[in-house]
Amino acid sequence: LPCRYRPGDANNDGITNGLDVVYFVGYLKGQMPPEPVCDCAGHGVLFVAADVNGDCAANGIDVIYLVNYLKGGPALSYCADCPPENW
Repeated sequence: LPCRYRPGDANNDGITNGLDVVYFVGYLKGQMPPEPVCDCAGHGVLFVAADVNGDCAANGIDVIYLVNYLKGGPALSYCADCPPENW
């Protein structure tokens, strides 16, 4: 089943902007992940909104990718095994 999320919307407020970078960095520094987290087949529980490069992991590379996107870079992606609903 698809998860309800928007790629890049780490704070789950409905938009993707610089505040999401702050939330995501907080997550990487040990804070609890904001919703949504989804159980993705073959990958376990994943902070799906933070996987913006589509490699089925949420890590520092995604922060760089998200910042680049916000500066006009390539479109955001998502894990093919855990697609967002209605995106």
